[in-house]
Amino acid sequence: MPAQTLGREQRLRRQSDFQALRERGISRAHPLIVLRAAPNGLPYARFGFIVGRRVALRAVVRNRTRRRMREIARRTPVRTGWDLLFIARRAAVQAPFTELREAMTQLERRAGLLDQPAQSEE
Repeated sequence: MPAQTLGREQRLRRQSDFQALRERGISRAHPLIVLRAAPNGLPYARFGFIVGRRVALRAVVRNRTRRRMREIARRTPVRTGWDLLFIARRAAVQAPFTELREAMTQLERRAGLLDQPAQSEE
């Protein structure tokens, strides 16, 4: 089942992890999402997702946006050894899935975090 979900070890859960990303992480912005990333020294990548109350008042909408972002992160090959924090902006709630996926991939590419050596060699 690890291939179908982001496992417990692949999620940022502690407040100290989120705080470390805010303090020492690199930041890339898009109109839909903000990406914060920092090396973690682990043999796998970890992900965190923030959809604040300012983005959507209803919890149902925030949770749906978070689930969509989690699914995109699960499908995207990312370099190991990094913590990634995706922070949704208001426009992300209304954005189609493909547009949200394109935004997240673009941010990961700009930060140099995509794990696609076969495509870059050709």
